[in-house]
Amino acid sequence: MDEGQVKIRGHKWKVSKALSGEWVHLVAMEGRYLVFYCSTLIREIDPGIQCSTIVEHWIPSTDHQTNL
Repeated sequence: MDEGQVKIRGHKWKVSKALSGEWVHLVAMEGRYLVFYCSTLIREIDPGIQCSTIVEHWIPSTDHQTNL
């Protein structure tokens, strides 16, 4: 890995500079690659359309929750 990147089939893909030097886990799925750090999905790579997308994590708000 180089400066927060992974190399897949000769092409470098951005993962996260914050994870530079850390191990990530790649899972191939339907022509795409899911990138996990520990057990958290952090990025999806789709070589077919030359796209690397960050995975947003959010908790849906309900009427009973207080927004901070």
